[in-house]
This record gives sequence, C-alpha cells and structure tokens, in this order.
Amino acid sequence: MMQEAVSLAQRYKKLESRRNPVLERARECAKLTIPSIQPPDSFDEQTALYKPYQSQGARGVNNLASKLMMTLLPPNAPFFRFTLDPALIAEAGGDMAQVENTLAEMENILQQSIETSGERLQIYQMLRLLITTGNALLYFPDIDGNATLKVYRLDQYVVLRDPLGNLLELLIKEQIAPMAINNEVIRSKILSQKDENKTYVDLYTRAVFDDKANKWLVTQEINGIEISESSGEFEANELPYLALRWSALPNEDYGRSYVDEVIGDLRSLEGLSQARQEATAAAAKVLIFCDPNGTTSPNDIAKADNLEVITGRATEVTAFQLNKGMDLNAVRENINDLKQDLAYHFLLNSSIQRQAERVTAEEIRTMAGELEASLGGTYTVLSQEFQLPYIRLKVQRLRDNGVFPEGSEAIEPIITTGLDGLGRGAEMDKLMSFIQGAVGLGGQAISMLNFSYILSQMAVSSGIKPNEILISPEQMQQNHEQAQMEQLGQSVAPEIAKGAINGLNNMSPEDMQGMAQAIGNIPPEAMQGMM
Repeated sequence: MMQEAVSLAQRYKKLESRRNPVLERARECAKLTIPSIQPPDSFDEQTALYKPYQSQGARGVNNLASKLMMTLLPPNAPFFRFTLDPALIAEAGGDMAQVENTLAEMENILQQSIETSGERLQIYQMLRLLITTGNALLYFPDIDGNATLKVYRLDQYVVLRDPLGNLLELLIKEQIAPMAINNEVIRSKILSQKDENKTYVDLYTRAVFDDKANKWLVTQEINGIEISESSGEFEANELPYLALRWSALPNEDYGRSYVDEVIGDLRSLEGLSQARQEATAAAAKVLIFCDPNGTTSPNDIAKADNLEVITGRATEVTAFQLNKGMDLNAVRENINDLKQDLAYHFLLNSSIQRQAERVTAEEIRTMAGELEASLGGTYTVLSQEFQLPYIRLKVQRLRDNGVFPEGSEAIEPIITTGLDGLGRGAEMDKLMSFIQGAVGLGGQAISMLNFSYILSQMAVSSGIKPNEILISPEQMQQNHEQAQMEQLGQSVAPEIAKGAINGLNNMSPEDMQGMAQAIGNIPPEAMQGMM
C-alpha cells in the first residue's frame, strides 16, 4: 500500500487517464438522453446543461429504469428467500417446520427494512446511471439512524479489474467541507492548508484487495493526511462498495451502457429533430411582401384591421412561403421510424403493466420475462451482481445491529428471478401444480402428502408467517381429541338420559321419596305432588 497522501492522488490520476475515454462516451450518451445523469466536466448546479431536441431518449431511460425497479425490487413482495443446509439442521437436532418459520420471519424483517429504508430512490438513480453510462457505484454506510445508500457517478471514481472482471482496486474522489471532518486535529490541519478560494477539499477513499489475506483494505486521505479512524479491513464479500456494470466485455475495467447500443438511432433522431424544428420555425414566420413599384401602400396593409377595405392590387402583395412541405414530410416519416425503433428497444410499447396503484405478481413475472428476453440476459446479471450482494450487505447490517441473531451467518440468501420465478409466486405455482398432479393419481397418492408442510409452504410463498395463521401439531392434536370427546358426549348422553327415565318409572313412591330426602334437593311436599 502507498503511505504518502499524494500517492493516492497520483494513483487516482493514473487510473483516471484510463477511464477518461469511457467517461467521454458516457457523457455523449447522457447528452442525448438525460444530460444531468452524467454532466460535463466542471459542472455545478448553476451550469446550464444541453437541452436535447427530442425527449424519446429520456422517456426510454426512465421507462426502462422503472421496469427494472419494479422487477428487481418489487414492492411489498420478497424477491429472495433464505435457505439453510439441511445437514446443519439435522446435526443441531432442529425441527424443519420450525426452521422454515424462523427463516420466513427473518425474510419479513429484511423485507420490512427494505421498504422503510427509503433506498429505492438511490437504486432508481443507480439504474438510470447503468442504462445511460454503463457504470455506477453504490456505497452502503454503517448502520445508523439516518444512513442510506450513496450513489457515485463515473466521474467520481476509478476501478481496476483482473481479466475475469473481478474488482481489484477502487478509488473514490469526492469533495467535502472541512467542517464535516470529525477529527478536530485533522480538521485544523486541513483548514491551515486549504486554499481560501476553495470551499471544499478533495477526499480520497481507496479499497484494494489483498489476495493473501483474502480481505479488502480501506484507507482515506485528505491533502496527504490519513484519516486513521476511517481505515479498516473487510472480508472478501463484505466490502460496502458495489462497482456495478451494465454489460462487461473481456479485459475492460468499465461497463458499456444500453444507450451506447442504440446511440446511432439517437444521433439520427437528434439531428433530424433539430432540423425539423428549425425548418418549422422558419415556415411559421409570416412575412408580407409589397411590390415597391406598385400602388399598394405597405403602411395601409400593416395598419389595416381585419375585414377592412383598402385600395390596392392583390397581385402587388404576396406572403413568404418556404415551400418545403414535401421535404418535411420525408423528415417526419424518418423521425417516426426512428421513434418506433427506439420505443421497441426501450420497451415503451409494452402494455404488460397496468397503470394502477397495485400490480399483480403475475404481471411482475411477465415483465421480468420481457426484460430478460429484450435485454439479452442483463436482467439476470443484475440479479446476481446487484441483488445478491445487496441482500448480503443488508443481512450483515441487520446482524451488526442485533436485529438478526448470532449464528445466522450460516443462512444463505437465494435470489428468485427470471422466467423461473420472481419472488415466491413461482414457488406457489410449482407447489399447486404438484398437488394437482397428486390428486389426479387417486387416494393412495393423496394419503402420502404432508399437508402440514404444504400449508406451511403456501403461507411462506404468500409472504405470511406460518406460525401466525397455522396451528401447531400439538394444538391440532388437542383440538382433535376435544372434538372426539364432544362427539362421544353427544352420542352417549341420550342413552344415559333414557336409562335414567326408565329407572325412575320403575321405582316405587317410597323409594323416590327416600332418594329425594337423601339428596336434600326436593322437599317431601313436592314429592307428594309428583305421585
């Protein structure tokens, strides 16, 4: 590792030269879609951005990002499930049904954490970056009351990968205010070195993978001063940074965007839209020409009201005409063809998802299939490179915060995605299909089904805690025994009552009086009335 502060700046500058061609390509893609996603160099909030002559690119990026958001993080529906090695359960002597209930509760806790974290806004921005520029960096801060995801643009970081695409080194350059530095000693040094003309200072964060220790080493420096409290080590799969790519090519450190694949159509549409707009503006301009040698007065024409009668000759007055109607029709047809092609690429013509507050799981699964078919496997790549690390880091944060118990490290999350299923809907479909097949085989096959486990799996697939809706086997046995006792009582009671009546009818008056006196409930006078 480099120890001098300037070395981090030099290292960043060296890797920056490798990244700049990719950055320029990303800026061109953003210019034709949403320029603010990847603004030009030296951009700030007061800088005026380029305004495209067409909005098809922006519509396409936003639409595709929304569809990906709906399928990658479906609202109120888990897109993952937890599993535990059955051998570990058997070794610990645990009950499989109880383990399933515990895993379902942990899934609900994690899903609730995702819904209440407010991270969807950052993930949506990340998706727009991936679609437009092909690259995005996500940072997961330590668990804190107000901590949330942070998204970095391509111009804020550099990376180095091995030939297989595995991340080896990450360097982030960001600007912070000196007063935001918690360490008073370092803050004083920074303030003494800071240029009075600059409001912010450059903060460098470096993460490099140590293959010998199989750990990530993270350091931070400002103006050559290392911030020791920000340094640390992370396990290989626990680095709180995710350097994401839309598509990866061999021996490339950075990804290529989806917009880059249709940049030709966007360039053509931009040029034709600009030409049509300028031609239309010229055609809309109204100019009246008067013959300078004629008798018609230009002032009379300019001052005349509507329907007013003035003296003059119509042949001496003409209106300016562009006479480019046929040419503009050809431009319009070409523009419509380009828009149709781009709408196909960005799934703007899709009618799968209804415009409603709630959408069904079947609609989400169908949308996932459409994305998979249209994007050539990119959706599946995102599920493995984003969803799985995202869930693992969320689980790690919940474990560090004490929400998940110790020993939960053995739990492995599985992403359910693609045509095989999104969330638990496909699990339910498979289960119901199997049950229908078993019922079709007859009574012997039905008797072999474990209905307790089936009901538990149906509850889990529906996102319901099984222990809240299903009774335990002990309670079921108790209810069964109680029902048997009630049924037995209902069948025996009439026979007992009939026998008692027959016995009373056969008793003598003296025996009945003696029995009543012995019990003490019926006085002799009442017995006399019964005789």
